[in-house]
Amino acid sequence: MLNSIMPVFNSMFLFLRRVIGSVLMVFICCNCYAQDIAWMSGVWKGTGIVPGSLYSTDYVRTLYIDKVAGNRFMGKLVSEVKDGKGTRQDIAFTGLYENSGLKFNYGQVLYTKEPPYGQWWDCRACNSTSVIRISADTILLTLTNINCGQTCDGETKYYKLLSGFDAAVQKKITGAFGDKEVSKDINAILKNDTAKTVVPPVIDTINQLARTNTVIATYKVFSPEIKIMLFDNGEIDTDIVSVYHNGNKIIDKKILGTTPIVYTITASADKRTHEFILVAENLGNIPPNTAFMRIISGDDHYELFAKTNLQENATIKIEYAGK
Repeated sequence: MLNSIMPVFNSMFLFLRRVIGSVLMVFICCNCYAQDIAWMSGVWKGTGIVPGSLYSTDYVRTLYIDKVAGNRFMGKLVSEVKDGKGTRQDIAFTGLYENSGLKFNYGQVLYTKEPPYGQWWDCRACNSTSVIRISADTILLTLTNINCGQTCDGETKYYKLLSGFDAAVQKKITGAFGDKEVSKDINAILKNDTAKTVVPPVIDTINQLARTNTVIATYKVFSPEIKIMLFDNGEIDTDIVSVYHNGNKIIDKKILGTTPIVYTITASADKRTHEFILVAENLGNIPPNTAFMRIISGDDHYELFAKTNLQENATIKIEYAGK
């Protein structure tokens, strides 16, 4: 009796072992894949530009990615208008990570406060393309809407600092999304006859500060050290810029790239007001001249997009409120 049962028992045992082994393998693989994109979870700060918006062109946007499982994630998108009225809209989303890109599916509107005039347009059905890349000490996520109408088409650039990850994760992210493109001094590029990039000519302007100077942001900081970092906004298209600080040129004819152009000043009680004017030296290959600017002063971090042309400069004012 026992001998007749044993072959059946052995067959069942082998079958169960294979099933359990397969389940464990799937579980382990799923866990490994989930760990690969665990860096996505958390808060992504960003700025969105919608050129055709009837109310505002620039929006403060924040991605809150709450859960990551396998190659899927979920959270909410918060969009704000800098109008001092609390104008805001929160939208739930789910997403899929595949082929080094992200696909977002926007769902329920969780909260809305309409502007004093105008309204929030429903852009949830728009399809967006995504680009992830490393720029200096930051991982940048760029989402772009096209062919979805003037009130929805535009670009949002989100970021997370690499310093927020441990060394192993930093290495993994950099290996996956690192960009070998570097920013170079314009003179070095012009001297390089073998350079593949055709650099648009620099416009010789007699008085660049005589252009229209539009204030695009005003910030208050409490740390005396103020660091200004400039990157190209999106595709590298040989935008060339100069920067003035309180009327003095501090950056002269530099090409914007993925490696930041960095300048640091020290504020004091005697020197509290600091005005930076970003000047376009050309229009690049894709007008207008656009820059992604990061301002770091102690715990204060600000990010913004600046658009300039040969008639209009972008001005950023910083007030030191420390001792």
